[in-house]
Amino acid sequence: MNKVFDFAIMIYCDYGALSISDRQIVMQKVFNHLRPGGKFLLDVFSAAKYNHFQEKKTWEICHNGGFWREDKYVALNGCYKYSNNVTLEQISIISNREAATYYLWNSYFTKETLIKEANDAGFKVCKIFGDVTGSSYQEDNFTIAILLEK
Repeated sequence: MNKVFDFAIMIYCDYGALSISDRQIVMQKVFNHLRPGGKFLLDVFSAAKYNHFQEKKTWEICHNGGFWREDKYVALNGCYKYSNNVTLEQISIISNREAATYYLWNSYFTKETLIKEANDAGFKVCKIFGDVTGSSYQEDNFTIAILLEK
């Protein structure tokens, strides 16, 4: 038996880290598992943030550890901007124990592109916000939050 819910949430702009096909799957699965009238709140990075994104390459030594490791490491960072509102942050971590590379892809949205993806899954839009705390939406916000209803 499928479980159904009154409310679903996907925050921290995780939706934009998914591929187009994975986003379609998520939207459809959430839609299918909500009761009629159920709500879905999510946020994404905006086109304004994409326009502000700077390509760069940096590095740092984290003597006392940090986000990626508890012990000392070197972080090599590359930030790359692609067409279709997509960016890549590539982080290579080198420590005494290992070397690893992480690829953080992000898609950025306009209000219209986000609404289209939601409507394509069958959702109707209740409200658009500047963020998940409910601030007013402005074109120059770095995030867009959307409350959807089944």
